[in-house]
Amino acid sequence: MQEFSSYRANWADYRRRRWLAVLVPLVLAPIAALAGSAATNPTLSLIPAIIWFVSSFLAMSWFIWFRCPRCGHRFHINEHLSLTLGKACPHCGLALYEAA
Repeated sequence: MQEFSSYRANWADYRRRRWLAVLVPLVLAPIAALAGSAATNPTLSLIPAIIWFVSSFLAMSWFIWFRCPRCGHRFHINEHLSLTLGKACPHCGLALYEAA
């Protein structure tokens, strides 16, 4: 029973990471656009865009580097270091949201 609850916690973490990777760019884009257009100095107008880019990159990276609950390898990166956004771990075959 301990294994099932740890899988559930890992998949909850996966969902949290996925939502963050989607929402950070979408929410911060209009804020950065408004802040950039309100800036009087052209150099200062780049700061919101840089903040948006860095935060979006970090959120997506945190999602991509999620580890498989079964084997511990990266769930979305295969052995050739290529990105896979599939429904199963490329290393052990654990399906997305599978309990055991």
